[in-house]
Amino acid sequence: MIFPIRNRATGVACAIAATMLGLAYLAMAGAPDRYLIVNGTALLIGLAMMGAVARGWRGLTPMVVVAIGGIIAALLLATSVAGVHVDGATRWVAIGPLILQPALILLPLLILAFAHLPGRAMLAIIVIAAAAIALQPDRQCAGALCAATVVLALITRDQTHRLAAIGTGLAFAVTLWRPDSVPPVPMVERVLYDAFDIGPAAGLAVWIGVALLPLPALAVHSESQARGAAAAFAAFWIGVVLAALLGNYPTPLVGYGASAILGYLIGLPWLNRSPLER
Repeated sequence: MIFPIRNRATGVACAIAATMLGLAYLAMAGAPDRYLIVNGTALLIGLAMMGAVARGWRGLTPMVVVAIGGIIAALLLATSVAGVHVDGATRWVAIGPLILQPALILLPLLILAFAHLPGRAMLAIIVIAAAAIALQPDRQCAGALCAATVVLALITRDQTHRLAAIGTGLAFAVTLWRPDSVPPVPMVERVLYDAFDIGPAAGLAVWIGVALLPLPALAVHSESQARGAAAAFAAFWIGVVLAALLGNYPTPLVGYGASAILGYLIGLPWLNRSPLER
């Protein structure tokens, strides 16, 4: 390992630090109190869910992992069909007053499951998930999913990972072709630019926060499958951040929104420990 500490501990530290930096930015930006409450609560719930995944989802059978992947793909498809619709896009679900983006919550876990369990069934699930993202359409998550599978394929050289990279690449191309005119929401999108309008402290807070997200990938074992999983996780979040820089897409962890905080934390238990390990 590059770091003498486990990658999950690194990931938890990065998640907490990034979220806290985001809360500092939101406070400096004069965000409503509920924004801070939502992000802070998402951090606590995410930590609890991470613990549940670490304890309860260890030593699973391949069939159970495939079933979990299938449920995730089905949820993404359901979102694209029956989710909250805004300006031609259907990427969200409403839970009471809270709006969540399932792709940001579920895709990191799905990518890690596929990294640890390559095979035809998981390949089909990844392609279905990519198609669901293209239907929404969601360039941010489609591009991040494509980046993750490309990196995974380059590291593991597994044939199913290579086929997944092709499938997710086609889905990403579809999202680039389809119009996407969702306007930016203050303190959610364009945060990496707007924060500097508040002051250098706010700007540095959000940039340092997003820079922390790929760091857990450095604390991995040398075995190629584990390295592939961690690198795919890092590539996904780098892709999410790049999309936030280039378009009107959520800025993960440092901007307002619970989805990315939950998705980041839920994936950490499978970062370099396979769900098949007991």
